[in-house]
Amino acid sequence: MKFLIVLLIPGFLYAQDELVTYRKHNGEIASHRDSAAYIRIIKAPHSGSELPQLSEYYLDKQLKKTGNILDAKRHPQFHGAVTEYYENGQESAQEIFDKGRRVGKASYYYQNGQLKKEVIYSRQPDLNAFAHPVPDTLVNYYDSLGTAWVSAGNGYVKEIEGEDHEEGHYRDGLRDGEWTGTFHERRYSFTENYQNGVVVSGVSEDGEGNSFTYAEIGTPPVYEGGMMKLMQFIGQHYRYPPAAIRAGVQGTVQLQFVVDRDGTVTDIQITRDLGHGTGEEAVNVLKKAPKWTPGYQRGVPVRVSYALPIRLNL
Repeated sequence: MKFLIVLLIPGFLYAQDELVTYRKHNGEIASHRDSAAYIRIIKAPHSGSELPQLSEYYLDKQLKKTGNILDAKRHPQFHGAVTEYYENGQESAQEIFDKGRRVGKASYYYQNGQLKKEVIYSRQPDLNAFAHPVPDTLVNYYDSLGTAWVSAGNGYVKEIEGEDHEEGHYRDGLRDGEWTGTFHERRYSFTENYQNGVVVSGVSEDGEGNSFTYAEIGTPPVYEGGMMKLMQFIGQHYRYPPAAIRAGVQGTVQLQFVVDRDGTVTDIQITRDLGHGTGEEAVNVLKKAPKWTPGYQRGVPVRVSYALPIRLNL
């Protein structure tokens, strides 16, 4: 099916077989180009044997990231080889994905082209399984001049990402013993202990005397009763707009939203609309839903972005 170029809402543009969105640094949708950090373009496949392609570009049109995804109508899940680039055009990462999860060997680079690290990602258990995640294995780690800090999985690393850092020992490719560092642009510091690559305890501090203990680095937001309960709530409270009934509209409306630090759903945006008021009604229903339990990073509540498809049938 071909679409005319139609501006649906700020930040979104459908152009024939392409969906263009403007994105902030954290991946959230920007209302317009001036407030965006990069541009995301999803291209529909040309045949049934192909997958949609997702490409991201810096605002100067330099390629930022590219790879295939499973379904252009849902939250993007990469599948296959994915390559990322710095703004200077140098490759920053080469990874392989299986249904949205990193698998196999991945390589990461500095902006000068020097190899930074090589990681082997384990195949994680099914997301619905009650199992501990399998830790990934660090093979080698180098500084920007090529000096090896970790070789064959053993050594000490101080890894810097932006304004933050994490440092500690690797043994046989896994984090071992005490690790320290900062996160959220140095607003928080942490000390945590690892056994066989898995965190067993941790404590973070905010510099104002507040501390947060944790046993997992990150936990996602939780809707009371789970996502099935949320979909039941939407199904019970969604009111099909009369104009949509008259037009016989069916299909999938998709929303993107943020679960805030207090569990409030905010920044709701329509990323796929069927028209005739269907998207607006989905937003209204989501606003009525109860609060979530927020997500946490190292014991600190954080904002987490979600995509939610809502299937409508007459």
